[in-house]
Amino acid sequence: MCGVCHDTTKGYVGRPDHFLNRRATLTRQAWADSILLQAKCGSCHRLPEPDQLPTERWEDAVTHFMSKVTYYLGQAPTFQPVPAHQPYQQWMRQTREQWMDVLHYYLVFSQPGTVLPPDPSLAGIRFEAAPLGIAPSRHVFDQIGNVNVVDLDRNGQPDILVCDFKRHMVSWIQLQGAHWEEYLLASVPFPGHTEAGDFNGDGHLDIVVADVGSDVPTDDRVGGVYLLTNDGRMQFDTTPLLQDVGRVADVRPGDFDQDGDVDFVVAVFGFLKEGEIGWLEQHADGSFAYHRLSDKKGGVHVPTVDLNGDGRLDFIALISQEYEEVAAFLNQGGGQFLEQTLFKAGSPTFGLSGIELVDLDQDGDVDILYTNGDAFDLSTPMIRPYHGVQWLENQGDLQFAFHDLIRFYGAYRAVPADLDGDGDLDVVAVSLINDWDDPARVSILWLENDGHQQFTPHGIGRAPTSLITADVADLDGDGRPDVVTGGMHMDPSDQRRGRVTLWRNLGPPD
Repeated sequence: MCGVCHDTTKGYVGRPDHFLNRRATLTRQAWADSILLQAKCGSCHRLPEPDQLPTERWEDAVTHFMSKVTYYLGQAPTFQPVPAHQPYQQWMRQTREQWMDVLHYYLVFSQPGTVLPPDPSLAGIRFEAAPLGIAPSRHVFDQIGNVNVVDLDRNGQPDILVCDFKRHMVSWIQLQGAHWEEYLLASVPFPGHTEAGDFNGDGHLDIVVADVGSDVPTDDRVGGVYLLTNDGRMQFDTTPLLQDVGRVADVRPGDFDQDGDVDFVVAVFGFLKEGEIGWLEQHADGSFAYHRLSDKKGGVHVPTVDLNGDGRLDFIALISQEYEEVAAFLNQGGGQFLEQTLFKAGSPTFGLSGIELVDLDQDGDVDILYTNGDAFDLSTPMIRPYHGVQWLENQGDLQFAFHDLIRFYGAYRAVPADLDGDGDLDVVAVSLINDWDDPARVSILWLENDGHQQFTPHGIGRAPTSLITADVADLDGDGRPDVVTGGMHMDPSDQRRGRVTLWRNLGPPD
């Protein structure tokens, strides 16, 4: 048992009183029961299993976990013995021996580092990659929070809205003749998501922006929501709708109170202490009132839909952090919402990262396509063997069946499109965190649908890497859906960098 972690057992054997020697004859379940593992590590979230991280990362995980607990409770662990019936908020006061016992449980029953299978080859459809807009920088890491294809000026030609972390701006990439040009629309500290719509009824598309407020994890109340109002000449006035909240990851429009104007639902990701789900109610005078609906941290996306067909607009929330769940917020009327869990991962390290609502099987109802590839819950991120793309099939009466599509490390976004023109919906997925030292790793792939929701993976490209966002539209007018991606670069060793990239769909090989 000791050989799992140590080259020698010198100093560990021959001491029957040592706590580790007392575990040598126990089964895995008996060890877990003897150290009250469920109470220590499963009170706030699902109990993590040892095989969810490789052996070499568990010491980092337990140490990082304890530092988060210390921060969250606002006190340092004393490691003083306390009664076994203590409240769960005091579990961090266990003796150091008890916490070493927990660590060694995970070390003993975990597995060595994962050997990653190869990514799919570049096949099925040819794609040609080209940068769009402002050229990538050689001196700073370009960091794009979101790309969103929309005909902003309503001229019949798709445009691209870009959220640029490094330049602190929302920009507009427009086709001018044969060239794509990028224009500043508004300065926003850390724009993370945009949605376009005619929010004031004047016939022009406005933009609502989720401001993350910081490019590093923090509980500072730096997030916000901004409304960019179009004056009709493609000049935008910036109005803050919500401030003094945690980091805002997403905002979506909708008339939630059925009074004829546009409200907004907001996902405040936050960090450890801050974070919530809420909505901004628009009053008759154009002002907004914010209402908190849930205090869960880690909200990522909140797409809207009338999920139960009652005529009221609901929304679905993808919530990460310790929750790792997909939840429906069912509109009860009068500004009240009923939360119902649709899917909950079996591990707090699952890493939910993105969601898209789509009728994937084209049976007339709304399914849920999502990715899990987030890996920033440790001091240094790591890819995990269960990262990938999945979908929840709507079976009616708010029941959803889970389908696993592909293992894809660092998967951060998946979007549907009929890429091969055969009438069914395929899926495009991008990867943010991966083994980029391996030149064979693909950063973007597509899943070919055979018409019966059986999917075959094909690589699209290997550079640029570190892709966090994607959208699909026919950008060159040839009738085939193309892909636009944005890079979020953080690793100085990765040389395959890019900012905004157009992956032009050239169709099948000749």
